[in-house]
Amino acid sequence: MNRNQNLAAKYAPRRAEQLLQFWANLADPGTPDFKGEVDGLVAGFPEVFGELRQGQEDFLRSVWGLRENLRKVWAATDLREREWYIYELRRLHSQHVQALSSAKIADALKREAEKLLPPGKKLDSATFPSVNGVAQQGRLWGFWTNPPPELTAFERVMFHFQQIAHGARRCENKECFAPFFLRKKKGQIFCSPECALPAQKKAKSDWWARNRKKQNTKRRERRRKGKSTRKPGGSQ
Repeated sequence: MNRNQNLAAKYAPRRAEQLLQFWANLADPGTPDFKGEVDGLVAGFPEVFGELRQGQEDFLRSVWGLRENLRKVWAATDLREREWYIYELRRLHSQHVQALSSAKIADALKREAEKLLPPGKKLDSATFPSVNGVAQQGRLWGFWTNPPPELTAFERVMFHFQQIAHGARRCENKECFAPFFLRKKKGQIFCSPECALPAQKKAKSDWWARNRKKQNTKRRERRRKGKSTRKPGGSQ
């Protein structure tokens, strides 16, 4: 595929990753920080949330629901599971914005249905009762697929996520307040040096506990050797 045709080509990867991590780490509904953090998302990424925003309460529930599905991607244990949840995120988001383009979808479905009719026959209510009716009953095809909706900033973000989701990790510092992160190097288990610091200190402490006797013995030996090489009067 030509790089210019990539869905994410017009959306900066770093910005997409900032959004994904911010959203996944959003506070829980009902907590004092929730609404403020949602407002921060909206202010920081208006190109994404302008597509989603409708009624205030519905909007807040939508942001929370999509956060829950983002976390499922982080918790996934294999490629199929990760890609499934990313697809579901795209589908759920599309449901929230499809009202803006429902007429276009209906027209596209109708055109596809007309291709299956015999020459000269027109589509009527008996053959094509409604978009929903055809989609549910499958009267023409048995299985009915909706055409893709218009490309959105959210879909660009999800497309980029699909390419990097193998690096989605949860910080192993149990005290981390924003544990969902995208690793930058193989084997990374902490989201930041600050979160890694307690584990590093513990590892050093554990190492010293295991090796204290050996290290003290080495120190005494070095001191004895130093004393034995000194000449009278303090010169070497």
